[in-house]
Amino acid sequence: MIVGCSKVSDVPPAPAAEVSLSGRLLYSHDDDGIWNVYLESLLADGTTTAPVKLVQGRYPRWSPDGTRLAFWRSEGEDHSGSLWVASADPETPDPRLVTKNAHVASEGLACPLDWHPDGLRLIHLPRENDRKGLALTSIASGETALFGRTDLRYTGEPQYSADGSILNIRGSKAHIEGLSWRPVLSIDTATGEHTTYAIGCCSSISPSGAWSANNTPLHRYMDIWSSDFKAAASLRAKSVLPTHGLWDDWHWSNHERYITTRSDGFPQSGVPDDAFLIDIVAQKAIPLTTGARGTDWPDFFVDSGLPNTAAIKAIPRDALAEVEAFKEAKRKGAEGIPTIVVRAKLRAINPIPPKSTRAYPNYLIDAEWELLETLTDEWIGSRFTAIHYGIKEDKEIGETTSLEVGTTHTLTLQPWDARQDLHNLGRLGFDELNFDRKEFFVVESN
Repeated sequence: MIVGCSKVSDVPPAPAAEVSLSGRLLYSHDDDGIWNVYLESLLADGTTTAPVKLVQGRYPRWSPDGTRLAFWRSEGEDHSGSLWVASADPETPDPRLVTKNAHVASEGLACPLDWHPDGLRLIHLPRENDRKGLALTSIASGETALFGRTDLRYTGEPQYSADGSILNIRGSKAHIEGLSWRPVLSIDTATGEHTTYAIGCCSSISPSGAWSANNTPLHRYMDIWSSDFKAAASLRAKSVLPTHGLWDDWHWSNHERYITTRSDGFPQSGVPDDAFLIDIVAQKAIPLTTGARGTDWPDFFVDSGLPNTAAIKAIPRDALAEVEAFKEAKRKGAEGIPTIVVRAKLRAINPIPPKSTRAYPNYLIDAEWELLETLTDEWIGSRFTAIHYGIKEDKEIGETTSLEVGTTHTLTLQPWDARQDLHNLGRLGFDELNFDRKEFFVVESN
């Protein structure tokens, strides 16, 4: 008998090491008219380091290995620009020009670049070919090859799956006849086949290619689609973010479980545009900045994170059928076919301070709502945006005598898919108006 030793079966198993989330955040910030890229770290104890300015530029994106970043610099008044690559070492960023053959479709509204998974090329929107198609540019030589649909313009937010077989990107209105809102597309890079999987923005894809994501119009929901686009999970911003419940500028991290985003609301909501990491399995937000008031196009590189121990809860849904229903609903609305009528009793009208890009204010509407006509089968499966109340007078927003607090109005609603209409309508601030997750748009009041 051996004294002092235990059988292997008697030795209790060692406790599993707890995996702590850690990584590094890139984002751009407007410093008095000059855009700069900042770097900060999320440490394993949950604290963050102070942001450090890396380079002058915008739209930063991590390289596949997390050692470098690519970014864009403006070169003119027509949204033209150049692409650069730098080291992620704050001591020696050493930014280097890659190409001047780059632009943004609408500056500030969509990131125009990302890395190819090989780490040797950048995917971006080109200036050449009348800004149509997509471009892959060699970092070493600056040589560019066009691909995609070179007869149409894309609008940005490209992201590859880790093996490079799929590229998700936001399209243009011209990609789908009959829509004035932009589709989000998934491209098979081997065949060039384009699949429209939703209407909205923030096209992105998980590293494995198993999930695609998009932001719904008005930024209230994050839809996460299975690879066949037949099932989707929908995360509601208000239930996930610890702020006012809107988000924007998503980008899937290098980890299957995490998406980077920023809260979207200042100055409308009075809260800062802070960066968050969304754990899509736990459905919670991890704050990365606090009180930043501007963390545009954040991108987080996960150095260590939790495993994918649970599946995303999904519901069956046919993405392409939704797009077709959306087009059909828009067509019917344009022909004047009645849609849905509700009656609203106004409780409050509060002005929202205008942005620098908007010459007039919007109005926050608080009201009691009563549904007068129910949804018919033709609307089932269609996607709508949030209810808005039109306060329009001589092409400008203004308080009108017909919208006095305490009065009751009957509203006619129809599908909406044109962002520019937001500039002529007041934003709704009442949250209990999602009739079975169907949301609507006010087109007139009686």
